[in-house]
Amino acid sequence: MNDGMSESLVTARLLVLQSKRLMLASSDRRLQLRRTQVLREAVERLRAEIERAQRAYRLTLVKLGSPLMPDYWPAAYGHLIERADDLSGRLKGAAAGAPRTGGYELATEVEVLDQLIGEWRDSLRTSIAEASA
Repeated sequence: MNDGMSESLVTARLLVLQSKRLMLASSDRRLQLRRTQVLREAVERLRAEIERAQRAYRLTLVKLGSPLMPDYWPAAYGHLIERADDLSGRLKGAAAGAPRTGGYELATEVEVLDQLIGEWRDSLRTSIAEASA
């Protein structure tokens, strides 16, 4: 895909995400005024849509974006953390069913991976906070 097309797709994903966030803010305000079940369900649905839109934006940015784009590195870290969390969960499941010696080794690897994930999260939070300041 050429650079212009890639950038357009990244921008489109970002616009979808921003639009959903605006819709959520509006729905949240209405929910504060009128606490109805219909509004509560709409807010929850929008939160789920925002999460999906955030994942789609992050993945598109990591796959098609440029490291020179301002959101690239936080998205790359976020994607890395998400993948590492998934791997950690799988390893925990494997450790539970593994023989005692193999399970201990897997549990140790999971512990190290979880520690790395925590460090990556801290680093991501710090970089976002610095960018916001």
